[in-house]
Amino acid sequence: MKILISSHFFSPNVGGIETVSAVLATEFSALGHDVRLVTQSVADDKREWPFEVLRAPKRGTLLDLARWCDIYWQNNISLQSLWPLASVARPVVITSQTWLLPNAVGWLKHQVLRWAAERIYISAAVAAHIGLPGRVIYNPYDEKTFHSEHSILRTGDLVFVGRLVSDKGVDLVLEALSMLRQCDLMPRLTIIGDGPEEGPLREMVCAMGLDGQVSFAGRRLGVELARELARHKVMVVPSRWEEPFGIVAVEGIAAGCLVVAATGGGLGEAVGAAGRLFQRADAASLAEELARIWAKPSVGIDAEVRQAHLAQFQAPDIAREYLEVFDSALK
Repeated sequence: MKILISSHFFSPNVGGIETVSAVLATEFSALGHDVRLVTQSVADDKREWPFEVLRAPKRGTLLDLARWCDIYWQNNISLQSLWPLASVARPVVITSQTWLLPNAVGWLKHQVLRWAAERIYISAAVAAHIGLPGRVIYNPYDEKTFHSEHSILRTGDLVFVGRLVSDKGVDLVLEALSMLRQCDLMPRLTIIGDGPEEGPLREMVCAMGLDGQVSFAGRRLGVELARELARHKVMVVPSRWEEPFGIVAVEGIAAGCLVVAATGGGLGEAVGAAGRLFQRADAASLAEELARIWAKPSVGIDAEVRQAHLAQFQAPDIAREYLEVFDSALK
């Protein structure tokens, strides 16, 4: 099969869509399919991919690619790269990775989704939001990178991974730590990531007297990030924004962390029985959940529960599910 993939953002950009595009394109190629990926991420990551990557292709190139492919998969809808299908008849499969905004562009994207040959949703929450027939297929994680490392001692307590922006709710974790001090509980927190809120968060740490409990580790990627996660007992995903899915939670579980995540959106589906949920945007609820965890002699998740949960997100299986949808679109 000749598969053309549209991934508006791609490596070296970092994010869920970028990861999913890379993982599935690699799987498709390994299964013998001819894969080409178009992206608007112009920076070259200098990596050797098992498929061709075309960055910010010109109109003529994009039109030629549409003629070349058997199937056109958009990993999240991109109007910027859909226009060739107005003159080239090819089946398009669109994966909805996030919510549609309540504006004119969101309305237009919803109309385009109606026209797609097949629709895929990354969570039941996103499927309900879009409201059009389609198949829920969870995002895969990179199992070759994220796994429990028995050689690494879990000396760390709490870890957060993500952009340091208000939507991600790191301040809620700091408030929860302050509340836990009143119960003589002082778990340490490692903050992994960077962003515009780093300065205010550092000031908040100082103002709350949490200097000895909180450390900023900066940006970590790939194996370095996976090893850092494997060093911690609990990952906190405190998003104020309702996450459409939450691949970072799956990566944390794969690394052996117990995940404590906010309610809302698709995070509950990503966490499942391998973690705990607290009331979104409620620092007291987070503090209560962490207090319950730290009240137990040991912190962790049952190995069988962990493996059963991770089985839903294995890249080879997810790739085969996608190929079934592609076959259906071609028919």
